[in-house]
Amino acid sequence: MYRKAKLPSFVGFVGVIAILIAFAQPTAGQSARCDKNYVFHFAKTWLVLPTAKDDTANLQCAFNHAVTRKGSTVLLSAGTFHTGQVAVSGFAGSFRGVGMNETVIKTLDRALQVTPLDFFLNPPSPESGSNPWPSIFAFVGGDIAISDLSLYATKNSGTTGWTFTGLGIIVYELAHGFVFVGSEVPVQNYREANATLHHVRIEGLQRAGTLYGFNLINATFYEGFLGADTLPLRGKFDVHDSRFRQVGGTNLYNLFDSHVSITRNTYRDSMEGMDAGYLSNTTYEYADNKTLNISLGAVLGGVYLYGSFDTSSILLKDNVFTGADGPYFDDAISFSGDMKCQLLKNGVEHVTDVGIYLGTGTRDCMVVCKAHDDTVENLGTDNKLIGCQEVAVGKTLKKDVSPNMLYRRP
Repeated sequence: MYRKAKLPSFVGFVGVIAILIAFAQPTAGQSARCDKNYVFHFAKTWLVLPTAKDDTANLQCAFNHAVTRKGSTVLLSAGTFHTGQVAVSGFAGSFRGVGMNETVIKTLDRALQVTPLDFFLNPPSPESGSNPWPSIFAFVGGDIAISDLSLYATKNSGTTGWTFTGLGIIVYELAHGFVFVGSEVPVQNYREANATLHHVRIEGLQRAGTLYGFNLINATFYEGFLGADTLPLRGKFDVHDSRFRQVGGTNLYNLFDSHVSITRNTYRDSMEGMDAGYLSNTTYEYADNKTLNISLGAVLGGVYLYGSFDTSSILLKDNVFTGADGPYFDDAISFSGDMKCQLLKNGVEHVTDVGIYLGTGTRDCMVVCKAHDDTVENLGTDNKLIGCQEVAVGKTLKKDVSPNMLYRRP
């Protein structure tokens, strides 16, 4: 019989860290910027302690070492860390703290230097490198598990400004808390990575004059968006038992042959719970989440789907939505190939606008409402509604204004 593993107590974690410090060797050699008083190495674990100053160099140093050994762990102790951009390529291991409330990461309380034009054409680097992205943690390729920590965008954090050719605007807020892009796969038309997050909290702050009303656009982003070819991203992506506030959530863009599971998370006080677009041969599940008060900033939807979906499976099940909108399938969405689309028992009775919106490009979606007064606006083809209250066509109209629009090459 399967039993859930019992996590060590916080006291136990303190004991483990004390042992690591007692027996570990200071990290040296590969990166001269490692501070031997704050970065320790034992077996496949690199332990980082907070300095109460700028911890970027120590965090980058720990990853620089950990990428050389598959299955390594970058472990953050309890305390508050302050960081700018950290860029990692090919990391196969775990990045974790000792608890969501114990290990806190905060962005540096200033504007970070970023590549002003078309940063996505080259892999990300730290702020001191040749191509800093507007991202706090940027991972290229690898197989990554992130857990048991919090990330906060601070009051004065942001960037020196970035844009894309043809975009027409300069954006000063941070694009990503955690971004995952793929590494090249020889003789294939995709890039590859795997990533999971659990027991993680990510929060931004409201800020006037920003694109969506917040100083951090995306909490996490799995995206096929790197290099001039912008090949799709292939892999397994999972986010569960995490919390997001005042930030776009667990977003996806340009995935191929992937499996995505977004479950048991809480999203609050933002312009959306999450968005997804341009999925091919991909299984996408969004289940058992609480997506609450989606009414701040530019309201997009509890779950906002847009763009092309080809031969993929969409399952939205047993979620709770409050605020302006529930699940919203944009009018610009298009289905092709062998699509499966199910929206089952989602709680939308406290949504102030239409509960579920199915745009003109949807087809063959099965919608089973949780309550008979749950509203659905259905502009698609051959969608089947069971136990729902269908509202008049034309009640709501939106444009494709997802945060992911910023990451498409014009």
